[in-house]
Amino acid sequence: MILRNLTLILTNKCKILLLTVLSVNLSFSQVLNSTRPKNNAADKLDTVFITFRGGESPSTSTFTAFNIGNPVKHGIARTCPEALSTIPGIQVQRTNYGGGSPYLRGLTGNQILSLVDGIRLNSGIFRFGPNQYINTIDGLAISEIQVALGTGSVQFGSDGIGGILNFTFRNADFTENSKFTITKAGSISRVSAPSSELTQRIYVDASNQNNSLTIGLTYRRFGNVKPGGSLDYQKPTGYSELNGDLKYLHKDKLGLWTLAFQQNNQFDVPVFHKIKLEDFKINQMDVQNRQLLYLRRSLNWKSSNVFTITVGTQQTNEARSLQKNNSVQLTEERDDLYNRFLTAEYQKKLFNRVSWISGYELYRDNVKSTRKQLDLNTGVEVSKRGLYPNNSIFAQHGFYSMAKVGFKRLDINAGGRYQVIRTSIADPTIGNILLNNSAFVYSAGMSAGLPFLQGMVWDALRFYGNISTCFRAPNIDDQGTLGIVDFRYELPQYDLNPEYSLNKEYGVKFNTSAVSAQVSIYRNKISGIIARIRNGNDSMAGYPVFIKQNVGTSEIRGLEWYAKLKVNKQLAIQTGMSITKGDNISGFEPMRRIPPSNGLIRVEYLPGSGWCNQIFFQYIASAGQKRLAKADIQDNRIGANGTPGFVQFDIGAEFQIKKITVVVAVQNLSNEIVKIHGSGILSPGRNLSLSLSF
Repeated sequence: MILRNLTLILTNKCKILLLTVLSVNLSFSQVLNSTRPKNNAADKLDTVFITFRGGESPSTSTFTAFNIGNPVKHGIARTCPEALSTIPGIQVQRTNYGGGSPYLRGLTGNQILSLVDGIRLNSGIFRFGPNQYINTIDGLAISEIQVALGTGSVQFGSDGIGGILNFTFRNADFTENSKFTITKAGSISRVSAPSSELTQRIYVDASNQNNSLTIGLTYRRFGNVKPGGSLDYQKPTGYSELNGDLKYLHKDKLGLWTLAFQQNNQFDVPVFHKIKLEDFKINQMDVQNRQLLYLRRSLNWKSSNVFTITVGTQQTNEARSLQKNNSVQLTEERDDLYNRFLTAEYQKKLFNRVSWISGYELYRDNVKSTRKQLDLNTGVEVSKRGLYPNNSIFAQHGFYSMAKVGFKRLDINAGGRYQVIRTSIADPTIGNILLNNSAFVYSAGMSAGLPFLQGMVWDALRFYGNISTCFRAPNIDDQGTLGIVDFRYELPQYDLNPEYSLNKEYGVKFNTSAVSAQVSIYRNKISGIIARIRNGNDSMAGYPVFIKQNVGTSEIRGLEWYAKLKVNKQLAIQTGMSITKGDNISGFEPMRRIPPSNGLIRVEYLPGSGWCNQIFFQYIASAGQKRLAKADIQDNRIGANGTPGFVQFDIGAEFQIKKITVVVAVQNLSNEIVKIHGSGILSPGRNLSLSLSF
């Protein structure tokens, strides 16, 4: 009865608020967990993720955040982007099966900031709107994903308007032995059908009391997607990938050394909607690579001081092939980005009440971009300007400082950052261009319990609020793009300023060992938005011509509710929902790409004995989205009719057979037609998956 009511509510936007009443009757809780890495002691400062959030409990924090394990290893999610959809209120747009771009409070693409082990994944060519870059992170190699909503620019800089994602790669544990030996040789195998998947990961851990090393290799092959209903396979949508990773840790008397390397490679990733809707014979990413190498040194002294410095390099390579039907012209594009970075951070605790952190970071991107047109009849090849100006440089550095004061029933934090951004563009038409920008942002928050009231219930209740300013600096993609992007043709624009946001959030949290819950409301006002504007009636290659400008102000408002109830040692129920509304104030219309109201219920049952570890049921529901901007209507992935609502029911079980863990799951059990708002591909219909790991 509950599931039936949820379906009716979420598919009727006029009744969406009734979900709150329904969910309260179901349980009180939150899916929120401390963002403290699991191996950290409570008195340690977190040196990776957002400052002070590693040491806070969910009941006293001044923000909305999540910390989830690895749902790719033991669940339905295939990839890191899909893993984020296991968090209530987060939907993941996919332009193609090899992509995935989450909506965080109505924003996506380069308006959210992604990190890998605390290092920026966002680069100078991150595109506005959905992109595929999060899927270049191997979901089978990570240990946890951390998410913070509506905040993050103070510590991590540009792009955190909608929020921050941090993907932490796993490491081998230290042992008590002095001899360095292999401690584990592991394997993860996974198959699925009819949307076929063949996955194999192997890894080896070796360690002693002062050293730990893990090395892993992953191969994956995905077939064409079979959507729900009676629809045929979406062709072509399949692709393959080959990934490798290494992480070495060394402890000494002064602290910890970390050396890490990641190599991720995707091959032949089709852009399905281009082939289906835009008359392309070939439109694919031939190669999508990401490489990260870094060295990190953490120094600890007097148990309350931590200094961390990280240096490294990151590289991405993207090669694309494009050919229209009935055309003899084959276009080959390639973009290579070379990044160098340095970060330094000092953390200190005073009197067990005051935490303080300051830091500096420097990132420098160098972009190589080429385009070649080959006449297949004559064999003549012509070189042209690439998608971005070749040999462009995007550099940014900034200083930040944050402080927190904590009492029994009161926590206060505040911080600020100053950032300088420099872009150097070598344009063959108008010469070299040097652009300078700067930004200052701040944040402040407070969490307070009720004074003079004692008892378990009152101790578990907290009211919180925060105000956070964020920014997004115009990058090379904003300023230098020339060519076809989505359904338009873009021209360069060299006089853009940063986008700014002012986010205000208020809420209440309730946390006990068995019951926890959070209800929050927020308002995020974004000014100086960089948007694509039609350039008169000009057209190029059959596409309308657009340029980017700082065009005005928009506002996003939302209501979020997260909950979890531990009924007993064997049964847990978690649920959540999100309502988001965005308005383009300057344009007198809705904001573009705002996701519809959505929610989920997940029930987990732990038998507690025998060979069955867990049985889970998951119910996902989304309203339709017909509140559209003009650009949504022009987007052939959305159109004038918008996106229909859907419901999806998943079921799975985990078994333990000696040392082998077996997970059997069925996605979209009722075989519904599911499309996430803005996607260029339908989600899989009924799909059976089997995974084995040890």
